[in-house]
Amino acid sequence: ESRIFNPDNSLDFSFDSHNVSRDKKHNLGFDIDFVHKFNNASKLSINTHVTAYDYDRDQMVNSNYFNENTIFDFSTGFRTNSNQNTDIISAQLDYNLPLENNATFSTGLKTSNIKTKSDIIQYDIDPNTNEQTLNVDNTNDYRYKESINAGYINFEKQWDTWSFSAGLRAEHTHIEGESIITNERNVQDYLELFPTLNISHQISEKMAVYTNVKRSIGRPNYKDLNPF
Repeated sequence: ESRIFNPDNSLDFSFDSHNVSRDKKHNLGFDIDFVHKFNNASKLSINTHVTAYDYDRDQMVNSNYFNENTIFDFSTGFRTNSNQNTDIISAQLDYNLPLENNATFSTGLKTSNIKTKSDIIQYDIDPNTNEQTLNVDNTNDYRYKESINAGYINFEKQWDTWSFSAGLRAEHTHIEGESIITNERNVQDYLELFPTLNISHQISEKMAVYTNVKRSIGRPNYKDLNPF
C-alpha cells in the first residue's frame, strides 16, 4: 500500500497495486579472434563480434484507490507488451609495434553496425467490464540504425620515472532513428576527433603524480532507445 500526504501531513489518498510480469530474454554473443606475431616483435590482432539480443515483457497492473478516509474510490488497470531486439556486428584490427627506448606505436581500425527495434503497446482496462482499449499516447514502435567507422593512432614512451602517451581517434558516425507511430525521423551524420594525452611521474616509491586529458563520447543503452 502507498499513502500520499498533503503538505500539512494529512492523508490525501492511498492506493495498492497488483503487478504481474512475464519476461522472456535471450542474449547471444559470439567472438572470433586472430593474433599474429611478427619477427620484429610487432603484433597484429583481429576481432569480429556478433550480438543477438531479444527481450519480451508482458505486464498487467491493477490499482485500487482510496480517499482520505480509506474508503474505496475507484480502480484502474492497464496491460503492456514491450519488445526489444538488438543486432550488433563489429570488426576491429589493431597493430602494435614496439620501438627503441621503451616506446610503442599502435594503430587500428574498427567498424560496427547496430540495428534495434523497440516497440511497446499499452491497453487500458475497464475495471468493471475488463474491456481493453488501446492507449495511443503510450504506444510506439521505434527503429534505430547506427553505423560507426573509426581509426586511431597512439604513441607511448617510458623513461626513468616518467611515462607519456598520446593518441588520436577519428570516428565517423551515421545514425537513423524512426518513430513509426508518430511518423518522425531523425538522421545524424558526423565526423569527430577524440584526442588523449597522459603524463605521469613517479616521485617516490609511494607517491606519483599524473595528468590526463581525454575527449570521449557517451551513448545510451540500447534498451533505452525508444524516446517517446
